[in-house]
Order: sequence, then structure tokens, then C-alpha cells
Amino acid sequence: MSQHLGNPGHARASVADGAWRRPAARSLLVAPLRNARELIPSLAPVILIAVSQRGMAYWLLLLVVILPVLLAVLRWWTTTYRVTGDQFQVRHGVFRKHLLTAQLDRIRTVDAEASLLRRLLRIVDLRVGTGAHEDVALHGIDAGQGAELHRVLLARRRSASAEAGASADASGPGGAAEPGGAAEPGESFEPGDAFASGPGAPGERTVAAFTPAWLRFAPFTMTGVATALTAWAIGARIVNEFKLGDTIGPWIERARDATAEFSRAWLIVELLLGTVIAVSVLSLVAYALANWGYRLTRRDDATLHVRRGLLTSRAVTIEEARLRGVVVEQPLFLRVPRGARAKALVTGGGRGDDHGSRSSHLLMPPAPVAVVRDAVADILDTDRPLRTGLVRHGVRASRRRYSRALLAVAPCAAALAGAAWWWGWPGWTAAGAVVILALVPALASIRARWLGHALCGDPHQLTGPDAGYLVAAEGAFPHQHHCLRTRAIIGWVMHESFFQRRAGLVTLEATVATSTGHVRILDVPKSRAVQVIRAATPHLMDEFLDPAGRP
Repeated sequence: MSQHLGNPGHARASVADGAWRRPAARSLLVAPLRNARELIPSLAPVILIAVSQRGMAYWLLLLVVILPVLLAVLRWWTTTYRVTGDQFQVRHGVFRKHLLTAQLDRIRTVDAEASLLRRLLRIVDLRVGTGAHEDVALHGIDAGQGAELHRVLLARRRSASAEAGASADASGPGGAAEPGGAAEPGESFEPGDAFASGPGAPGERTVAAFTPAWLRFAPFTMTGVATALTAWAIGARIVNEFKLGDTIGPWIERARDATAEFSRAWLIVELLLGTVIAVSVLSLVAYALANWGYRLTRRDDATLHVRRGLLTSRAVTIEEARLRGVVVEQPLFLRVPRGARAKALVTGGGRGDDHGSRSSHLLMPPAPVAVVRDAVADILDTDRPLRTGLVRHGVRASRRRYSRALLAVAPCAAALAGAAWWWGWPGWTAAGAVVILALVPALASIRARWLGHALCGDPHQLTGPDAGYLVAAEGAFPHQHHCLRTRAIIGWVMHESFFQRRAGLVTLEATVATSTGHVRILDVPKSRAVQVIRAATPHLMDEFLDPAGRP
């Protein structure tokens, strides 16, 4: 039986016509590169044999080149997709056929990503998520088709959600605990935005935009440290796998001889200075690659759009109806230049987070704290959750900050002191143990000062300037300031450890249908926790309390 295959480049053809379509043929220019990256672990032994042997070397190297290209052609030829009346379907498989389907009324995310080469070829990679175990992925489709596919899938999803919402409203107030809840589509990368250039679409207002001055925050993030550690681990693995120790050994000996005349202290200072410079440069590069061209906008269709990326462009769409709150984060080092970042608390994240889209919750990259707070106030239509004074948790909660900090660093300090005494390590190791212990009061004081919670607004209002918010602040690595809409709370969990019970404290968690699952208030007095529950969610806990209001 023959089936019509739509032309992906035809401007008049609609992706909703039910015809099977293939990815763009020009995706074959980049697909072999992706296949080669996937096949590297399997082809590594072949490459080693080709390098060490002479007879079959050229044939093996030719196989390494041909196999990714052949696999790319077969995958392109056997991959088709279409949109029917109620499903999005993808067929793929070379030797074993697969048919992946996603019900249109269950689609939560439509994520797209385009590297620099894909942007030049005007193709994108799409991932359609339904919250199920496996997302439906498409690689190398035409950018125009991807933008239309994005609109069609989410438009039909919104239509289905509206019908479901009307049914829920007709059934009474019982379904109002989580308005919009998991029935709303998740954040999405809009392919059209990934290639947009200019001030924005009609009806679009800029909330925040990247400026080169933001690069000063890059060295105070941990991105450079993570990049340096990753590069060091990869380099060590390459040296070990390819037996390069004998090759680089003479270089190490030569460097050791050249620095023999310098004092050890001077070498340590130079090494630390070089490390700081290298990490700072890596942080600047990583920050620029991830956030160059960042722009946060609001549109008349009640959506937030985040666009960012220098080489790999990412575009995220968040429906304001699904926004349940915002988290303002200030890592300890980022507070030095007065910086912060913000993330969205949204419903319907599904399993997209497992595929690396947790960063799609990002609203603001590291930026001036005043700019971040203004953007959050614009998004929430009020700055009340940010300026409301926090209720402190008392002396017992502060005391736990000191004891927990001491328990965290004491083993490290003891190990350094023991090594200095038992194995005769240099005296500066023992001094390091003393310095670590001396930092405990300062860090504990910071964590105690940043611990608190508050309630503001009308708990019956979900959106608008009068919406009710639960504010929870804690931590120093990073410090997190949660602003959660109280109407989004669907339950409460109260944790109480042995030591918390002796101190009369609990950890209160507000359950919410987001990717994080909850917002917690750490080490709050139990009586105050009950007051928070009753004030934030009136009548939700009445049946679980005795006449005196105790749990």
C-alpha cells in the first residue's frame, strides 16, 4: 500500500493535513556528525586497531567514515511523521520499525534546539513530551515546518485543555485546588523564535534583555569550575587510554627542572593564580555561549518567551496560566558582585526534565539583582513577595544551623589535622583545618540570617497583583527565595526528625504540581507550621486538626 509523503519544503502544505513527511533532506549534512558522536564508544577499538596496524588500517578508517553517513541516510529514509485528528505520530527504525504516538490532548512540551550549523541550514531538532516514559523526538526537520508544528500541537492542546477546564468548572468547586494543573502544556522551545532577529513580534513587550555588562557575573558562577574539572577528567582519561604518559613525561620533567629554583610557596601562589584566571576565562566563555542574546518578553497571548544562546539557540515558551511561582537564587559567590538568577515554577514539566531541559525553567541568567527583582515583579504583576519581611524561625532553628555546619566540616578538618600529625604533612595542612573550623560560625550565621518565611496577598486569588503567595527562604549554596502562589498548593507534608522533635521544629513542605514537587520551609516551629497551613490554604486542614487547632 502506497502512502503519500508530503514535501517538507512546500510552503503551502500544512503539517496538519495528515500526510506523512520526512525530515529535511539537508539534515543529512549534519546527521553523520551526530551519528559519529554516538558511535565513538563503539568505534574506539576500531580506531585503535587502525592506528596500531598497517594492513587493514585504511579499510578500518574508511569504515569509520562511511558507517555514520550510511546510518544517517537510512535513518532519514525510514523516519516519517504526521499530525492526525487526535495524534502526533512518528515512524522510524532501520531494521526494527517503531511507531511513536502522542495524543494531542496529552502533549505537555514541544522543545526545540538548533546549533549554529543547524541554524545555517534552517533545521531544528524537536522533542514532544507527554509526561510519559519516552518523549517523541524528531531530528533535522525544516525550521518552518517546526514552527508550524509547534503552533499546531500547542493550539490543539490548548483547545483540549479549554474543553477540559469548562467541564471541570461545570462540575463544581471541587477541582479548584490546582487550577490549570497538569492539564496545561509545558514550557516549549518555539522554533520560529530560535531564528528570530529584531526587537520582537507584535504584541510583545521586553521584560529583560542581555547586556555585555552581565559578563562580569560569569567568574562568580561555578560553570568555569565544572568545565575545568570536566576537561581535566577527559584529558586524564585520554592520557590513560592512549598510553601517553611516556610522551608527556619529558615535558613534565622539563617543567619541574625549570621551576626547581623557585620556592614552593611562590609556585603554589602562581598555580592558584593561573587556576583562577583559567576558571574565569572558561566561565566567561560558557556564560557567553549559553546566554548571549538573552531576551525575556511577555506577549498579548499571556505567554512568556525566553530566547538565549550564541552558537546553540534555545527558545522557551511558558504559558502564564501554568506559572505557579518564581525562585530567586543567589549563590554565595554571586552575591559578591550583587548578582542573582531566577527560575520559574511551572506545572506540566513531565519527563522533559530528564532530557536536560531543566534549564528551560530558567527565567533570568546571572544578572544584577535589581534587574532580576524588577523582572520577577513584572512577571508576577506585584513585588509584594520580594519586599515582604520574613518571619524568623527562632533561636532553636538558628542553633541547628551552627550544629549542622560543624558536622559538615568537622570530618574534613579532622582529616587534615590527622594527616599533618600522623604522616608529617606540611604545617599549612593543619592551618587549613583551623581555617575551615573558623569559617563555621560565619557560614552558619549567614544561613541563619537567610532562613525565614512569610505569607502575603489574598490566598483565594491565583493571579494578579492581589494573588496570595507563600514565601520561603533558606540556604547559602545557593540562597533560594521561593515565591509560590498559595492557590497552586495541593497538599502539605510535615517532616520531623529525632533532633527536630527535641527542638520542637518541623520541615513543612507545600506540595505543588511542578518539576520540583514541593517548596519547603525548613526548621519552623510546629505551631507556626500549622498556622501557615491554615492561613495559606483555608479549610484544607480543618478535618485533620482537633478543636484546639493542633494536628
